[in-house]
Amino acid sequence: GEGAQSSPRTRCLRVRDDTAAMKKSWEDETYPWDQDIVAMEDYSQETFGQRMRRKFKENPFIMIGCFATVGAFVGGLNAFRKGDKRMSQVMMRYRVMFQMGTVTIFGLEFARRRYFPPAPRPS
Repeated sequence: GEGAQSSPRTRCLRVRDDTAAMKKSWEDETYPWDQDIVAMEDYSQETFGQRMRRKFKENPFIMIGCFATVGAFVGGLNAFRKGDKRMSQVMMRYRVMFQMGTVTIFGLEFARRRYFPPAPRPS
C-alpha cells in the first residue's frame, strides 16, 4: 500500500541526505588549492614587512605597478605644485597607464589562480 510509497517530502530528505554524504566524501579528499587555504591561516601572524616581501615574491609585477602608479601620481602633484601644467598632465597620463596595467595584471593573476591552481607542495 500507501506506506511503501515515498512522499515528495521523503524523497527531498533522501536527496538532501545523499548530498550531505557526497559533500562529506568531497571534504575528505584533498586538492591542491586546499593547501593554499590552509597556508593562509599561517599568514595571520606575519608582520606588515613580511607580508609585503611575500606578496612581492608571489607576483612582483603587481607591486612594481603599484609603486609606478604612486610615483607617477606624486610626480604629477609635484609638477602641479610647481606650476608646470604640461608635465603634470603627462605624469597623470602615466599614472592612468600604470594603474590600468596594474589592474590588468591583477585580473590575469586572479584568473590564473582561479583556473590553474598551484601544484601541491611536496610534504
